Amino acid sequence: MSDAPIGPGWRADVRDRVVRILSDRVEIVNGRVHRARVWPVTSKPALLVYGYAERKEPTTQGGFQHQFRVTSALIVRVLTEHAIAERSEVQCEEICGQVERAILRAPEFFAPSGGVLQRCAGVTTQLSAEQKERATEVEATIEFQLVWEEVFTMAEPDTSECAEATFTPRATLIPSP
Repeated sequence: MSDAPIGPGWRADVRDRVVRILSDRVEIVNGRVHRARVWPVTSKPALLVYGYAERKEPTTQGGFQHQFRVTSALIVRVLTEHAIAERSEVQCEEICGQVERAILRAPEFFAPSGGVLQRCAGVTTQLSAEQKERATEVEATIEFQLVWEEVFTMAEPDTSECAEATFTPRATLIPSP
């Protein structure tokens, strides 16, 4: 990614792209992919996608341009529920694999030409299960550490209206004693 966008920024843009990719490529969730931290999920399985952390480290600075290496944590929460606990767990694991493959194989992100991300620096998956009255809920949190470059270019000042300076040498007289 090059010049930083106007608006919410690359993190939000990457999150929105992930929502579209997962909606298209993880068929088992039937389009139930949401880009919000809190979403009223009425039907499962479902995916919640959000970017919650971003760190910019300067790589070069000088003149009218600042370049940063950005590492952003993108979270995909996998929500499943089934009357039989084992089926809920198996479904959650299957969806986790589909999510990882959809993101890590996305040419929109990682292609040598046209990809917007440099690399994925790591993936962490955590699962949890809770027995409800009539079903077992199994959830997974998949964290992707995504890396890209951002460049902020400041406008150079307009120097066309500067006055022309003229220097005239003059002899300096030294007073006599």
